Amino acid sequence: SENPPPVRGKERDSPTQTQDTDTRVEQATGRMEDNVAETARGLALAMASEDASVSRQAAEDLMSLLFCGGRSERTPIRSRQDELGEIPELRGALSHLLQHGCFEGRYFGCLALSYLLHCNPTNIHLVGKTPGIFEGIRLSLSDPRMQGLASGVLSQLAFGDKDNGERICDTPLILDLLADIVLQGRHSADQQAATCAVSNCAANSPELALKIIAVPGMLEGILKLCGHEEDGEKDLNARTCVSAMGCVDNLSYHQAVRPHLRGEEVMRVLVPLMQLRGAQRGEEIRVMSAESAMIVSRLSMREDLAGLRLEGEVLCTIMHCLRCAIDGELWASFAWRLGEVLEPICRLSENKHNCQVLAAEGACKQLIRVLQMPECSEPTTLQGHAPAAGRAHCLQALANLAEIPACRAGLVGVRVLLPSGGRDRRRGHQGWGTAAGVLERFAAGEGAAGR
Repeated sequence: SENPPPVRGKERDSPTQTQDTDTRVEQATGRMEDNVAETARGLALAMASEDASVSRQAAEDLMSLLFCGGRSERTPIRSRQDELGEIPELRGALSHLLQHGCFEGRYFGCLALSYLLHCNPTNIHLVGKTPGIFEGIRLSLSDPRMQGLASGVLSQLAFGDKDNGERICDTPLILDLLADIVLQGRHSADQQAATCAVSNCAANSPELALKIIAVPGMLEGILKLCGHEEDGEKDLNARTCVSAMGCVDNLSYHQAVRPHLRGEEVMRVLVPLMQLRGAQRGEEIRVMSAESAMIVSRLSMREDLAGLRLEGEVLCTIMHCLRCAIDGELWASFAWRLGEVLEPICRLSENKHNCQVLAAEGACKQLIRVLQMPECSEPTTLQGHAPAAGRAHCLQALANLAEIPACRAGLVGVRVLLPSGGRDRRRGHQGWGTAAGVLERFAAGEGAAGR
């Protein structure tokens, strides 16, 4: 079997979920046909064949139209993705194959889907609307030999697409199967892929997140995968632990879910991870420690924030996440969102020690950069924009940091975009004002909104 492209986790890139090395697809690459659409329609007809060997071969041959590169580089060709994804007969044939094909046919059907969907929002939307596609993926998910691959396809379909997230959660047994894989999957890579699928669904809305944690065993399995220490029975892959932590992070992002995460069993996992040390042990440890700290800050009650003191190493990592979110840079193979970093920084800045460390790490400068970005109120924040909902968190953090004289002095003469309510009506865009003035008005009028 072949390596599928990387699945997406926590609205970020996540590593490949399987290490299979069969070379059949590579051998099938051959010469590309001149008329790709015509070739694809012919393969679609063959995939609907009642002869299992014919349908399987057609799905395998479809791979030659989707990727380029040798064994070490499986890169979907974007132009081919676009051309093939808009062929309804092909999408319908893949759905039929997943529902009625033999094991190998379903395997290559899932593999083709993973390349068709990879980083392609249009295809994610089109495939998600294809009748029967989720029922077919559910059948693949129930086969232990395909759980990792099928989970990866679900992860891709759920990435940034609320409608697909709802379809996944509403398709009978899919969430139950994912919970079973998370709890007792045969391979760590399968558990990671299932966790990414759950995480991407949870990221789409609080309603979906609540459905997910209501599934028996789901939260228990995710928390178990977060545990970094070896238990003598199973040495969890570090990337699987990171993906599980990212799933808890996505769940905690929603206010409605937080009361369900404040139990002792959650904190018993998070607090030790928050205290992990050792940059020499790799990025995964730093990510897990920073994310657990950010989750704990979200779950902490407001009156407890002043006592929530973190070690400098963890705060430095959180600041690195903020810089990556502002610049749109990947770190540890993940893409960081401003919305998920600003609130924890705001809440952590309520502690004086944290405030000092954040200031030393250049928090004022980075938060000013956020205020200089145009606002975006879309569900998925556009690159180069700041989430409108995060502005109050940004301003509250700056208000806390301004208690430090050097930070307060740094606000003098700095100009930032006014809140969206202060638009220049003649020009139709946000106006500009001084950072000190905006902060003063915030302190006087908005108070500690967003804490």
